Amino acid sequence: MIDISVADKLKKCLQECLQILVDNKVSMSLVSDKIQEALERLSQPMQLAIIGKISSSKSTLVNAILGKDEVVRTGQMEETFNVSWLKYGDSNADVKVVFKNGEVKYVPYDNWDFWASHQHENVLKEQVKYIEVFFDDSILKKINIIDTPGLDALSEIDSKNTIAFLKEVKPDAVIMLFTKSIAESTFTILQDFQNSGTDAFSLTPLNAIGVLAKVDTMWSSMVPQKRIIDDAKRVIQNTLYDKYPEVKRALFSILPVSSLLGLASSTITEEDYECVRCLSMTEPGVLYEMLSSPDLFVDKDYNVNLPVERRLTLYRKFGLYGIYILIDAVWNNPTCTLDLLKVELREKSGFEKLLSTIIAHFGDRAALVKSQSTIVSVIDVCKQAISFCNDILELKVIEEINRKIVTALLSIHEFQEWRYLSEIYENQNSYDETEINEFMALCGEFGNSVIERLQLPSEASVNEMIEKVKNRALYWRKRYNIYSDIELHKAAFYKVMSSSYNILQQRIEDTYMEMKSAENTLNNARMFFLGGKTKFTNEIV
Repeated sequence: MIDISVADKLKKCLQECLQILVDNKVSMSLVSDKIQEALERLSQPMQLAIIGKISSSKSTLVNAILGKDEVVRTGQMEETFNVSWLKYGDSNADVKVVFKNGEVKYVPYDNWDFWASHQHENVLKEQVKYIEVFFDDSILKKINIIDTPGLDALSEIDSKNTIAFLKEVKPDAVIMLFTKSIAESTFTILQDFQNSGTDAFSLTPLNAIGVLAKVDTMWSSMVPQKRIIDDAKRVIQNTLYDKYPEVKRALFSILPVSSLLGLASSTITEEDYECVRCLSMTEPGVLYEMLSSPDLFVDKDYNVNLPVERRLTLYRKFGLYGIYILIDAVWNNPTCTLDLLKVELREKSGFEKLLSTIIAHFGDRAALVKSQSTIVSVIDVCKQAISFCNDILELKVIEEINRKIVTALLSIHEFQEWRYLSEIYENQNSYDETEINEFMALCGEFGNSVIERLQLPSEASVNEMIEKVKNRALYWRKRYNIYSDIELHKAAFYKVMSSSYNILQQRIEDTYMEMKSAENTLNNARMFFLGGKTKFTNEIV
């Protein structure tokens, strides 16, 4: 349950800390600069890094999230050597190239391909730190997306570029991509990343989601009706969770996704639609044979209603599985529209689930994720300053600032929830499974709606919600009283549980009152426009 004022509370605390430095005439730049940096960071969008092996579909995933081709170029080695940092802004703005020596160069967006292709490989690999690309999409107002080079071997320059950047920037959250060769590569990649010397962060279920990418490549025309997403889920369970249980402690979830189809659902055109219609006239047996391999699909010896060049365009955009989905949709519904094809691609890609998970798990708690990493970094700097400070006044001031920030963290309820969630995910707790399940649901780990947090049936009324909240708050308050003299840690956990329910109850009641007030306003508006006549009520508002 995220209080939207979390960041504001911390900003106020940090501003007061700066004032303490001024009032005491203490100019310790190590601390003041870090506090200034933290203040700026709290006003910025959350930073989400995409990491994975070379050719694991990272750039395609980024483009799919934004619903547009070539926001981040795919398949161009000149760019894949470097970190691409996507921020909100004019889509036609210059690309900002930041070099490792501090130099900054602005390259016109339309001229980027030419500029990059004419640079020596070593310039891009060894001298460029990252590039900033601006794009006009509302998601980037809340979340900056960082596309990174392939993380295959830490000895390679592109991998080193990724590690170095993550170590310096310290992103708030991560999506880690894997391919279907997950059994052989997953655990190694995770270990390499975790052991790479990044003191930036560790991958935990609170800040990391996994994606099994390119699931469309698991499809075969020999079994065209095969449910790819379901098969991919079994791969995840059998080869990942069962074989490498440690992965569960690093990632919130691993979701099967076809980034290619997710992107195609946003970029399919009328021309694509007409090509699919032409191809759908092909006899099914012949078409299945063509879809058995890319070479056969574009083989000129097949006498079909679509030229080879058009078939090649379709393959590059949709892949064999995507083409099958489109043609099958037209076979089943001859009046199928372009919009219906978009929905079909979206549904079969697994992309909608990924987006909802990103929004629910990261987006809705962005302020907390960002604040956690930011404030901890200030506390760490304060501890460093205390360890080497020789001046008595400076020491007292830094200790006061440190206490103030720690107290602020302890006073914000969301951070208390975060603390216990971390313990649960790291298996550093003594709570039973029922307690863990209830707490995770209450914190929104299984969904952010009140229904999901309270684990109630979808038809539950507001009164039923309030009744359950009150009962559970009382239950955990009693548990707290029982354990307060026996086991302090458990007692503290139960107290947080009770407080979480109390906060949720207040929010339910406040929201319900707002809803009733809005209904009254709407009814008054209808009476103003229509008087006692209600026949056309639905046309108003």
